[in-house]
Amino acid sequence: MEKLELQKIANEVRKDIVTALHSAKAGHPGGSLSAADVFTYLYFEEMNIDPKADLVSGDRTGTGRDGRHGQTVHGSPGAGTG
Repeated sequence: MEKLELQKIANEVRKDIVTALHSAKAGHPGGSLSAADVFTYLYFEEMNIDPKADLVSGDRTGTGRDGRHGQTVHGSPGAGTG
């Protein structure tokens, strides 16, 4: 994926973070907004994932695919966006 395309996706992730925090009327945007580029790069360039299959089953046992975890509480709005 081209760098410009990844940057556009990261900007959409940032919009989703702001929307989610505004809807919740709570949260800390800094960590998630600053990590959007990292999330985006890892998700689209490095991780071995199958978003549709994982979304349906939620079970990656034995698939060899990567999972997402390790978020801090203050960075968690970024973990579920995109």
